[in-house]
Amino acid sequence: MSTLPLDLKQLLGVAEYNRLVKTVVYPGIERLAADGTLSPHDLARLAKHIQRDGAAILDVRAEDTGETSKQTLAAGAMVRAKIPLAQDVSIDLFAKRHSDAASYRRGVGIEDVLVRHFKGTPHEHVVPKQVYTNPGTLVSIMPMLQGNVLTDAVHELDDEAKEALLTRVIDTYLSVTHAVEEADLFKPKRTMIGRALSDDVELGTLTPFSELFRTLLRPSDKLARVYDKHIAQGMRWGIPGDFIHGDLHTNNVIVGDTVHIIDWEYAKRGFMEFDLYKLFTKSGVEGDLEKRLVEYAAQRKDAVSKFPHFNRQCAYNGNAITQDLFTAVRYLKRSDEAPTHKKERLEKMAVVSYNNALRRLDALRGY
Repeated sequence: MSTLPLDLKQLLGVAEYNRLVKTVVYPGIERLAADGTLSPHDLARLAKHIQRDGAAILDVRAEDTGETSKQTLAAGAMVRAKIPLAQDVSIDLFAKRHSDAASYRRGVGIEDVLVRHFKGTPHEHVVPKQVYTNPGTLVSIMPMLQGNVLTDAVHELDDEAKEALLTRVIDTYLSVTHAVEEADLFKPKRTMIGRALSDDVELGTLTPFSELFRTLLRPSDKLARVYDKHIAQGMRWGIPGDFIHGDLHTNNVIVGDTVHIIDWEYAKRGFMEFDLYKLFTKSGVEGDLEKRLVEYAAQRKDAVSKFPHFNRQCAYNGNAITQDLFTAVRYLKRSDEAPTHKKERLEKMAVVSYNNALRRLDALRGY
């Protein structure tokens, strides 16, 4: 899959790019000048270039946060754009291209609810406010935050430092999601005749993994028996669950003085273990470190949970096994459509994911 070069003008179109510059970039320059970050000399030089070239000098190449291609862009993608103003001074932005109108309304709607609710609270800076939204281009933009995406922050950390960092992330994640649950933020408000108000954001619910496991993966009888014995019985997926992020990978977490969590489009009702497995997998967490972090999160969650007797270790194992199996299936499907020179790599990735799931199932025999 070849990476697709992107810039903000390409994402937005010329007219909307100019609107972004006028409503976000120019006010940002004024703020930087007012607080002294941009010197009078820097500002004069920048004004001269803008007068000569217009907004074109700010038309910068965007850096994708993954492997952006024509296929992934159509399905939704997040890019980062740094607009240089002077040496070591820039305006940094995250731009999210949503896959369709429903996805756009959902993502923008959920984040708007969270930002409004947390304004003036200790969680105010965890969910950043969007500075630009456009339903026509399906793009929303937020300021790029001070700090590093977790993908970069955990790079080459030893287990002790990684554990300390991920503990901070878990604390922030649980604090925010619990605040949402306590406030019943996404509980539909209804009129006198019982209809949901039009501005409500409807949250989905995780499909029971045991159901998906059987209907989509069609496991062998032996695999199904092990799954039922060690996983399904301990996962009470019949209850609605808590508010979760739904896509807590390491490019959606920015860590600095504050932990920020972005891109809440896939928020839903479920259990935190769904989020934790994706977070830990993308952070390179395994073995004893994984067990310690799961136990830490479970203790913190059970202290405030509506379901304190829920078997969270079973839930985590179930999420891990099932997500690995789904990943294997996805790689195999992609290999069917891939050119010959990429088939072998995708098939190997499918085997790795499948074997990871089997190793976890084998480890459960003594559970």
